[in-house]
Amino acid sequence: SQKDTDNNSKLRHLEALICEELIDEGTRSVIDNRRVQAVYQRGMRSAADFFNSNYSKPISLKETALTFGMSPNYFSSCFKKAFGVTPLA
Repeated sequence: SQKDTDNNSKLRHLEALICEELIDEGTRSVIDNRRVQAVYQRGMRSAADFFNSNYSKPISLKETALTFGMSPNYFSSCFKKAFGVTPLA
């Protein structure tokens, strides 16, 4: 019947809208993750530069972490993840 055809058409349209919204949300999530990753990588490169610039000075993990606005444990974890070694090793 015409009513069934109209209802099926409306359902297909609704399905398409939902799929489009899910794809858009997924794309935004991927873009956000890439931005976070880029900031993280820049931060770890800055940390490596900091160590290279100050290698002859006595530097504590706490001082270094505070320089980058992190706790010593979090900084150490991020550094090890980025470079495969702990800072000040």
